[in-house]
Amino acid sequence: MLCKINDYIKRFKEFVKDKKGSAEIIAFAILLMFIIIALAPKIKDIGSTISSGTDTLNQDLQQQLSSGQ
Repeated sequence: MLCKINDYIKRFKEFVKDKKGSAEIIAFAILLMFIIIALAPKIKDIGSTISSGTDTLNQDLQQQLSSGQ
């Protein structure tokens, strides 16, 4: 198991030393951050909608159970 860890560390060091493709990785990271920032409000709205829907459903179920139907 220790050999596997050392192997992973060696591969990581080689990856960090290799500068090929670093511009593409940075560009992809920036694009991903922009997408996340642009979609964050919409994702928040979806979460709020789901939360209010589950609250309403919970209240309706409690009313049904307490009325004995």
